[in-house]
Amino acid sequence: MKPIVITDLMNIIEYEKVRNDYRSELMDYKKKRRISLGPNITITFENRKTMKFQIQEMMRAERMVHDNQIQEEIDVYNSLLPLVNGLSATLFIEVTDEAQIRPVLNQFIGLTEGKAIYFEI
Repeated sequence: MKPIVITDLMNIIEYEKVRNDYRSELMDYKKKRRISLGPNITITFENRKTMKFQIQEMMRAERMVHDNQIQEEIDVYNSLLPLVNGLSATLFIEVTDEAQIRPVLNQFIGLTEGKAIYFEI
């Protein structure tokens, strides 16, 4: 998959002007790429379009205006893009009850160790 480059992105001012429509479009797009794996676990299959959106949102949230800051963010998100003939997904663990956050998340310690993760659905 072609990596994201800085010229693919809008500056903060341009992004603010289109953000509501862009965000709405991307949320709908991401719904089609999301799979529920349980009551509080979902995965979203990522691609260039979803990563570009995440970078734009980070630029906005962190008020990034300098090329070196933006490039660091691009480098992080490019590392999450799928390789040729591959898939890449973001795992979301949602816990809304504050008392349950630590116990639930503790169940996932070590999740990233190894080469593969398997879920029984």
